[in-house]
Amino acid sequence: MELSRPGLRAPVAVACAVVALALAACGGGGSDPKAAAPSPAGTKLTLTPGAVQVAAAGNPGTLSDADKTAIMATLRRYIVAATIDPLHGKPVGNLDQVFTPAALAALIGPNRDATVDDGVPKATSTVVAKNPPVPLTALSDPSGAIGLVGASLFLDVNAKASRGPVRILRTGDVVLSHDGGAWKITSYRLSVARTGTGLPEPTTSSTGSTAP
Repeated sequence: MELSRPGLRAPVAVACAVVALALAACGGGGSDPKAAAPSPAGTKLTLTPGAVQVAAAGNPGTLSDADKTAIMATLRRYIVAATIDPLHGKPVGNLDQVFTPAALAALIGPNRDATVDDGVPKATSTVVAKNPPVPLTALSDPSGAIGLVGASLFLDVNAKASRGPVRILRTGDVVLSHDGGAWKITSYRLSVARTGTGLPEPTTSSTGSTAP
């Protein structure tokens, strides 16, 4: 099942709407500039920041290189824990460092089905995960500080399993905020289409948008 690429045609429209609702909560903070951990063995993961737009509520802010690096690290941890670990025959990884507590608590039912890949067949080949450069939309508060950033995903993951090829295509938007000095996903609107033999049900799913 092919999905369109709306996140690449418009600059994070859904994420911007969620960001706008959270303007009052927007504030600056430190970021975690350390480089992302290497991909697990048997994995090729392509993930880089794309164009950055800043929606200013006053003085325009700038999303620093350190913040972009930290945001990509969070998204990378999410992809590894939610998709790559299961394809390597492991349970879904620790998401505490990826989602805020409220967003993590909402990962039940359809939200979980669309956001993580429980029970997928174990890969017998290299897991290849590709995403075009990720567009980012940042919101700066009246002082120019940036505390919320929307990101569009178009993640295409492919591997071979014992019963044939497996493909996981996940698209949509997430919004990240500062939580404990780190960037974490605070809301999301995602859809997934999984193709292959031996996949758990449902093979397609989508989330609503959780409140920041």
